[in-house]
Amino acid sequence: MLTFFERHSDTGHVILRVGLGFTSLFLRGTSQLARGPERWEDMGGAMAYLGITFAPVFWGFMASMAGAVGGLCLLIGLFVRPAAAFLMFTMFVICVQSFANNGMLTQARAHPLELGIAYAALLFLGAGKFSLDGKFGLDDVMT
Repeated sequence: MLTFFERHSDTGHVILRVGLGFTSLFLRGTSQLARGPERWEDMGGAMAYLGITFAPVFWGFMASMAGAVGGLCLLIGLFVRPAAAFLMFTMFVICVQSFANNGMLTQARAHPLELGIAYAALLFLGAGKFSLDGKFGLDDVMT
């Protein structure tokens, strides 16, 4: 049984990458982009927890773009490591905000932490064999 999983370990990359890409793109990224500048300003205000208080609309827009474009990159397997880095940073900011507001990361508040860990795994693992990065040799270039 173990040899089956060893032979198909590249399938794990696909499952992780496509699953996270789908949820990032369709469940968060596009809906955040569609909500417009008011939502972006609210999201971007979280940067204040890192001491960055200027241009909250810009930061919120960038977080929305990280979700949408980063999710698409994960889904198709192109520029996976940079996309994972942007998504991981976005989850880090959400964790800092949640911790500052609530003093802990429990239950549903821990979800950004879990996603951040998954994005960190992709940052180290790369896109895998079955990806556009793998096809074009970009995974080796970005290491």
